[in-house]
Amino acid sequence: MVLCDHRYREWLAIFKAMLRRQELSAGPMREFRANQLYMNLDRHEVLVEGRPTQLTAKEFQILQLFLEQCGRVVTRQALLDRVWGEEFAIEEHALDVHIHALRQKLQVTPSFPRMILTVRGIGYKLSSA
Repeated sequence: MVLCDHRYREWLAIFKAMLRRQELSAGPMREFRANQLYMNLDRHEVLVEGRPTQLTAKEFQILQLFLEQCGRVVTRQALLDRVWGEEFAIEEHALDVHIHALRQKLQVTPSFPRMILTVRGIGYKLSSA
């Protein structure tokens, strides 16, 4: 029995769609948890103490790096290179502005940081406690 050309293409399209769905559902969700923070990369979602928190794209990238390196010091240069790119010239003050904004959004009392800690002369780290 020979399938008509249009039936063959229809079955092929259905089969390809099923494979795509399988690939999407099989992949692990990329997420991070630390302290009262939760980040889901696939959903581009951040929760602080269970409530959704809106971050800019740069803030999201900075927080992702902190979560990937939780408890470890991330140098200012590593942050600049990772978030803005090595070939991009940016003033370090711009990083301070983004860190300040992140603290405002993530902490109850941003003037007394407990999550994003400054390591003088080196960079920052996300508290693991």
